[in-house]
Amino acid sequence: IIIFSMIRATNRQRHITFLIRAYHITAVAKTTTPKEKHSLTINHTQTISLASKMRSSSPCDSVRESCFRLMSDLPTSITLNVETLQKDRDVDEQTKQIKKQKGLRSVGLNVKELSKLSNDIVTSVLSKQSSSSSLKKDNEGTEEEASALWNVADWDADGWHYTAKKYTRSNVSFSKLQEQKMERVALYVLTLDAMNFCFWPTSLFEEEKEKNTKEGGEEEDNPLEYEHLAIALRILAEIDDDPDFNASNNGNDNENNSIITCDETFALSPKNLSTLTPSKLKTLLTPHLTAQFTPKEENNTNSTCTIPLLQERTRLLNELGSNLIQYHNGSALHMIQKAQKSSSSLVQIITCTFPGYRDESIDWKGQQCFFYKRAQIVVADLWASVGDCGRRRGKEKKSDYDNPCHFKDIQSLTTFADYRIPQLLRHLGVLRYDDDLSSKVDSKQELMAGSMDELYIRASAVVAVEKLVQLVRDELLSMCRASDDGVGVVEDGEGGDENEKKMMKTKCKILADDVSAVKLDWYLWNL
Repeated sequence: IIIFSMIRATNRQRHITFLIRAYHITAVAKTTTPKEKHSLTINHTQTISLASKMRSSSPCDSVRESCFRLMSDLPTSITLNVETLQKDRDVDEQTKQIKKQKGLRSVGLNVKELSKLSNDIVTSVLSKQSSSSSLKKDNEGTEEEASALWNVADWDADGWHYTAKKYTRSNVSFSKLQEQKMERVALYVLTLDAMNFCFWPTSLFEEEKEKNTKEGGEEEDNPLEYEHLAIALRILAEIDDDPDFNASNNGNDNENNSIITCDETFALSPKNLSTLTPSKLKTLLTPHLTAQFTPKEENNTNSTCTIPLLQERTRLLNELGSNLIQYHNGSALHMIQKAQKSSSSLVQIITCTFPGYRDESIDWKGQQCFFYKRAQIVVADLWASVGDCGRRRGKEKKSDYDNPCHFKDIQSLTTFADYRIPQLLRHLGVLRYDDDLSSKVDSKQELMAGSMDELYIRASAVVAVEKLVQLVRDELLSMCRASDDGVGVVEDGEGGDENEKKMMKTKCKILADDVSAVKLDWYLWNL
C-alpha cells in the first residue's frame, strides 16, 4: 500500500507524508492497551504538523504552480495559444511547434478580453467611490472607505447564511459567548462547504427522479442549488439559538475551559455530524428545502427537491464530525487557532485532517494537479463571516477579541476552481474552448471528473484570475502615479484641490493593496 501510494504521488513532500503516516500507523497497530490506543490521535496530530513543516511550498502555491503548468501545455489549435503568459518563450518558435505537433490543451485565454475586464472592474469599483454621498475628508476615513469598496456583498446580505446573532446563553461571560458564536458559525461553514459541490441536474439526478416517481413518490423536479442548502442548514443551526432552549451543558459554562465546543443540541455539532445517516440527513433537510420552492399548482402543493449524491454528502459530514473529534478535541475553533491567522496554513490543516477536502488529480503526464477548491472556500467563508473581511489588513481595533480568522495572508488564496467562474469567463470572451470541447459543453455533456478537459477548464480559471489580479493592481497603481501629476483622477475635468488628489491617490493605493483572487472571485459571482 505504501509503495502504491508513493507511485501515485509525484512530489517529494507527498512521499515524506506517506512515510510519516505509514510509520505512525505501523507503530499504533501494535498497541493493545487503551492508553496506547489513545496515541493514535497524538500521532496523527504530529503527522499533520510535521508534514506541514516539511512542505516546500504552501498548498495555495501548489495550486498556482500546477495550474500554470497545465496551461503551458501545447494547445489543440493556434487560436488557443496563450503565448503572452509565457513571456520567456519565443512566440514564432512556439507557433511552429504547435503546427508540427498538435497539443492537448483544449482551453485558451484571450488576453485582450482579460485586459478589458480588468479595466471594467477598476472603473466599476471607483464609480462606487465617486457616487458615495458621504466622502470623509480625514485620512483614516479615506482608508476605511477605500477598503470597503472591494466588499461586493456581506456574508449574509441575502439572508442565506447562519450568523449566530440570535444565539445567547445567560450563564456565560460576553467574551466566552463570542467564542461560542464563532464556534457555531465555523461549524456551519465547514458543514456547508463539505457539501458545496454538484448543484446541477446530473444523470444521477434524473435516475433518482425517475426511480422515486415509479415507487409512487411525489415528482422531484427541483435540483439542489447552493442557496437552498445554505438556508436549510441555517434553519437547522438556529434551532437551539433561543436562550430558553433546553441545552445540555458540555463544558462551555466553564470560564477556564480553553477549548470551545458547542452543545450537543446544536444540529451541526461534530457528534451529530459523525452519526448522520443518509436517511436522517434527508429527513433533516427535505422540509426546509421543499419550503423554499414556489407551489407548482394553485392548490398550494409544494414541489420537492432531490439531494444529489446523498450518500457521498453524508460520508463527508461523517468524516468532518469524526475527525474534528479525533484530531481537534471536537472544536472547529481549536483547529482554526492552530493556523495562527494564516489562511494558507489553515488550508493545509483542513486538507490534512479531512481527506474529502483533498481536491487533487493526476494529469496526462502523471503529475499531480492541485485545486483545493472547497478547502479554500472554507477559509474565505470564515474570513467573510467572522473575520476582518470588511476591514483593511493590519487595521484591527484594540478592543477586538484575538480573532483567529483575522487572516494576515488572505491574498495567498487562489480563485475557487469550480464550474461557475469558467462559465462567466467564457461568456465574457476571456476563456476560449476548442471546437470539440465547445460542442460537449454547449450540448450539456457531462465531463468526467479528472478528465483533461475538466483539468484545463479549472486551471484556466485559476490562471485567468491570477492574471486579472495583477492587471487590476497594475492599473490602480498607475492611477496612483498619475495622481501625482493630477492626470485623469478628478471628476468633471477640473484640476481639483490638493486634498482631493491626495485622497484619490490614497484610495487607489489601498485598493491595489487589498485586491486579491478571493475578492475578484466574489466580484465575478455578482456580475
